[in-house]
Amino acid sequence: MRKQRGNASVAVLIVALLLVVALGALIVVAQRGALNKFLPKTTAGRQVEPGDAGVTLKEAPATPRAKPSTQLTELQEAFVEIAKLVKPAVVNINTTSKNTNPHGYGVPEEFRDFFGDDYMEHFGPPQEAQAMGSGFIVDGKGYIVTNNHVVQGASDISVALNDGRTFKAKLVGTDNKTDLAVLKIEAGKELPSVTFGDSDAINVGEWVVAVGNPFGLEQTVTAGIVSAKGRSIGQGPYDDFIQTDAAINPGNSGGPLADIDGNIIGVNTAIFSRSGGYMGIGFAIPSNMAKKVIKQLIEKGEVVRGWLGIAIGELKPDEMKKRGVSGGVAIADVYRGHPAYEAGILPGDVIVEFDGKKVDSVKELQRLVAGTPIGKSADVVVVRGSTRKTLKVEVAKMPDDLSTLERHMPQQR
Repeated sequence: MRKQRGNASVAVLIVALLLVVALGALIVVAQRGALNKFLPKTTAGRQVEPGDAGVTLKEAPATPRAKPSTQLTELQEAFVEIAKLVKPAVVNINTTSKNTNPHGYGVPEEFRDFFGDDYMEHFGPPQEAQAMGSGFIVDGKGYIVTNNHVVQGASDISVALNDGRTFKAKLVGTDNKTDLAVLKIEAGKELPSVTFGDSDAINVGEWVVAVGNPFGLEQTVTAGIVSAKGRSIGQGPYDDFIQTDAAINPGNSGGPLADIDGNIIGVNTAIFSRSGGYMGIGFAIPSNMAKKVIKQLIEKGEVVRGWLGIAIGELKPDEMKKRGVSGGVAIADVYRGHPAYEAGILPGDVIVEFDGKKVDSVKELQRLVAGTPIGKSADVVVVRGSTRKTLKVEVAKMPDDLSTLERHMPQQR
C-alpha cells in the first residue's frame, strides 16, 4: 500500500511539472508575439537595419483604377488630334533688323551736322536687333501668315519648320491696319498647311487651342475657351478680336488659334498683361477677316479697301431719340471730291444702312465699306432731319495716308 501511494505521488508530481512546462511555453510564445509588434522585422534570421534592401513597405490592397468617362476621353483625344493636325504647319520666325538710330546709344543722327563725322563715329556702327515670333503655313507652296509687328522693319527673316529645316523668307506683303503679314519660302516640295474655319460661327465658351513658340519654346500647345468676341483693344479701326484664355505669351504672336475640329479661327496677335507674360487674356484676329487680307496680300502684295470719304462718329442715345432712329452712324464731315460728296451725303446725316445691311456702329460701317469691291455702286440709306433718303455711292479705293487729306465742309446743294 505504501509503495502504491508512493508511485501515485510521483505520477502526480510528473503531471504537475509537465503542466508547468507547457504553461511556461505558452507564456513565452505570447510574449514573443507581442514584442514582434515593436521589433524590426528580420530576413534570413537577422535583424533588418534602416535602409536595408530587404525592407517591405506597407501597401494598401490593390484596387482597380476607375476609367475616365467617355466624354473626357473623347475631349482628350480631340486635343491630341488638333495638335497632330496643326503643329506640322506652325513655324518659328526669327528676324534681324537694324537699329533705327544708325549710331545707337540714343544719339540723334541730326547731331552729325553740328558735331561732324569724326565725333559721330565714336558711337560705333549700327546695332542689330533680334526678334522672334510664330507663323503658320496657309498654302503648300510656302505661303506663311504671321503678324506685321513680328516682321516690321526686318532686314533678314528666317523660318524654321516643324521638321527642323530652316529657310530664308521673302516678305510678300503687310497690312498694319490688321497687323497681318505674309511670307514666302521655297522649300522645294509641298508643305503641310492649315484649314481655315468660320470665326463668325464660333461661340463664347467653345474650346480653342493656341500653337506657337512662346519665349522660343517651339511647338507649344495650350488650350482654353473663347472668352469673348468682337473685342476692341484700341489697335485701330478694324479691331474685332476674339478673346481667349488659352495661354499666349511673347513669341506666340502670329501663331494659329484652332477650334475643337482643328480648323483655324484666329491669328494670335496680342495679350493683356501687367507683367509682360500670360495673365489669362489673349486676343486673336478672326479668321474671316484674316482670310480676306491674306488673299489680297498674296495676289496683290497689298490690301485694297473701300472708301466713302467721310468722317464719322458714334450716335449718342439722346441723338437717336431726337432723330427717331434705333441706331446708325453720324456724319461729322465729308471730303470734297470723294464718293460721299459726289453722292450728295452731307454733314449731319445719319447712315442707317449700307449696301442692304443695317448699320449700328462706326466699326461696323468701317468693316462693311472696307470689304466692298472698288467701283461697286452701293445703296446708302441716310436720315436727314425727319427724312429718310437712299443715295447711290460708288465705292473708291482708300488712300494710303489719310492724314494728308483735308476735311472740307461742302455747301448745301
